[in-house]
Amino acid sequence: MEAPPLRGHAGDAAIRIAGVTKVFRNRRGDVTALRELTMEAHAGATLGVVGPSGCGKSTLLELICGLQEPAIGAIAVDGASAAERLRRCALMPQRDLLLPWRTALDNAGIALELRGVRRAEARTRTLPLFERFGLEEFARARPAELSGGMRQRVSFARTLLAGKPILLLDEPFGSLDSITRAELQEWLADVLAQEPRTTLLVTHDVEEALFLCDRVLILSPRPGTVRAELHVELDRRRPRRELVTSPEFAALKERALEALA
Repeated sequence: MEAPPLRGHAGDAAIRIAGVTKVFRNRRGDVTALRELTMEAHAGATLGVVGPSGCGKSTLLELICGLQEPAIGAIAVDGASAAERLRRCALMPQRDLLLPWRTALDNAGIALELRGVRRAEARTRTLPLFERFGLEEFARARPAELSGGMRQRVSFARTLLAGKPILLLDEPFGSLDSITRAELQEWLADVLAQEPRTTLLVTHDVEEALFLCDRVLILSPRPGTVRAELHVELDRRRPRRELVTSPEFAALKERALEALA
């Protein structure tokens, strides 16, 4: 099947996906993770992707950043394709993957060291971000000494320090308790407001997606394809508790749940 063209100019959207199908082959046969998926993410905006487990959400992020390639279809990131995509995207996986023998500061600074920065300078450049993220007093702590929420902040600091224009967040708060999760959602909203990037957030939490994102795509069960698209127009200057209990938020959440059902 021929993929549909990537219409428009590269500047229209930071991420363009056209007619993408991804098939995995194993001993039991072929498994289609995504089928004829078409979507785009606008530059500087936050796009949420919600769907049931196994619908290809994590696979989608790996395709976007170039860790995998589709069987059919086309993907462009800032007008680039193939290996160039990896240079433009920073992927934050579900697990924080912090190195247990490094301090929190040095774990975050790895992103700079991989760009050729010496460790001493990486520490100097990372510390202001730790101050902003409320991690300054834990800079010398090892990962085992940090709470789950702190580990996720360190992981996100590392993702930002990679210096990429596009952030791909794969259920960053999925392993946290509900109270910590809500606190970090507010924290992430503030960070993205201060450091705007094109962000794609994969989550199974409808409320999280609606709270953080400008648009939300609902994926079908495997093989995943776009079932619905929600434009989120809410006054986010309100406190989180007030926002998520408002009638307009409840209406959006109901539409999302209907699409998932």
